[in-house]
Amino acid sequence: MVSFSDQILPGGEGKIEIKFNTLGYAGKRVEKITHVTTNDPENSNLTIYLTGYIDHFVFIDPYRAVLVGALDDALKSSVTIKSTEIEPFKILSSRTKDGKYFKYELEEIKNDKISEFKLTVENIAKSKVRYNDSIYFKTDNAIHPEIEVEVYGDIFSYDDLLEK
Repeated sequence: MVSFSDQILPGGEGKIEIKFNTLGYAGKRVEKITHVTTNDPENSNLTIYLTGYIDHFVFIDPYRAVLVGALDDALKSSVTIKSTEIEPFKILSSRTKDGKYFKYELEEIKNDKISEFKLTVENIAKSKVRYNDSIYFKTDNAIHPEIEVEVYGDIFSYDDLLEK
């Protein structure tokens, strides 16, 4: 997204503000190019190069909860959610995309420097099923109002294994 002063008089100054969505760029170096067209005959086209490193807002380890096993198994997965020291956050609420095959619990871990949470996800499927779902956490951070943790489940029966 680009915004700029309405009109810049000859010899005057103005402001051009350039923003881009950094979702998916965390931990990476980025390069973006913006072209500006002016009515200045000597500088009718300008190119602005933006380069930089996009810091992480949150660390999710592992990046998704995986529940794979037989119906009779007690299947649980733990995920750690940590902020950076620069941008701690609070988790205000949570919801799932579907949530019918698992339950979850979020525990805040005391830490003076960062926000840290332990997410425990447990399978509750009563029949064999394969699912992809997500848990969404609403935060108090205006730039990153939501964190997503993916949940993958592959629940089978032992009878299926014996047949193969």
